[in-house]
Amino acid sequence: EELCGPNGLGFTYVSVGDSVSRPIVDKLGTVIGCIAPPPSEDWTDQINEQAIAALERERSGKEEEAMKTKKNKRSKKKFGLLFKPEEEVHRRGHYLVKADRLSGGGGQATIKRIYHSNRNEAGLNRLRHEQCFIRVAGHMSAVFAYWSLGLSTDTSADYLYPDLQVFDFQKFKPVSGHFSQPDTVEKLRGNDPSLVFNFPNSIFACATYNFGPETITMTHLDYLNYIAGWCGITNFGRFDYRKGGHFVLWDLKLVLEFPPGWTILIPSAYLRHSNTAIGPNETRYSFTQYTVGAIFRYVED
Repeated sequence: EELCGPNGLGFTYVSVGDSVSRPIVDKLGTVIGCIAPPPSEDWTDQINEQAIAALERERSGKEEEAMKTKKNKRSKKKFGLLFKPEEEVHRRGHYLVKADRLSGGGGQATIKRIYHSNRNEAGLNRLRHEQCFIRVAGHMSAVFAYWSLGLSTDTSADYLYPDLQVFDFQKFKPVSGHFSQPDTVEKLRGNDPSLVFNFPNSIFACATYNFGPETITMTHLDYLNYIAGWCGITNFGRFDYRKGGHFVLWDLKLVLEFPPGWTILIPSAYLRHSNTAIGPNETRYSFTQYTVGAIFRYVED
C-alpha cells in the first residue's frame, strides 16, 4: 500500500498472472531484464523443497555419526557452514549469506576462486552437487540467453527452458561490438583451464546462497557486478507471494510478485532493488548468479 496504494509513491504493481515469461523494458522499449516462471508446477514444488532442505541443512549444521576404523569407536563429525559476522549482518540485510565464485579486483593480479576453509568448502561443494541448484543454474542461464539480446544472440524459443547439462558457448555466440558475457567467460576459460566454475551448465561465474531464514533485502545496488550484465535471482521458501516477498525495482517504480521457484534477471549494478517483508512464521531463501565486473576488465585487458 505504501508503494502502490492510492496514497502511495506511484509504483505499478505487477501480478504474475498466467505462468509466462515477461521482459522488463525501459521507456525506449529496450529489454533490460525479465521475470520467468519455472518450467512446470511439479518442477517448482520439487526444486523449491529440495533447495529449502539443502540450505537449512548447511545453515544449521548437524552432527553425523561416523565409525572410526582403527579403534572401532563412534565419533561425531560436524557438517554445515560457518559464517563470519559480515555474512550475518550486511548492507543487503540481516540474513545469512555465502558467496561461491571466481573473484577479481581488489589488487588481485589474476582471477581466482574465493578462499574458503575446508569445512565451508565441503559444505559449498555439497550445494554445488545438489540437483536442485544444478537445474536452477541451467534454467537461469537459458532464460538469460533468451531475453538478454545484446549480451547473447540466441533467441530461439527452444532454448528458453532446457534442462541444461552443459552451457553451449557455440550456440550462444556474442553480438559483434558488444561486451558479451558468453564470449568473455569462454575467453577466461580458454586462458586458464584450471579455473573451476560452480556449474557446467551456467554462463555465470559467481553464485551466492542466501540462507535466510527470512531473506529480505534492503534497497541496494550490486556495484561490483558488470554494469551491463544481468544478475539472476531464484526465489525459494514457504510464504504467500501475494502478501509479501515482492521484488521492488525502485528506479522503474515497479513492484513484482515473486513466487517461490520463479526467476528474475536484472542489471543489478545500476537498478536499485529490494524485497518486501514476509509474514510471521514464513520463510524465504534465494539463490543468485552473476559475473563481477573485474572478470570482464581482466579478459579485455
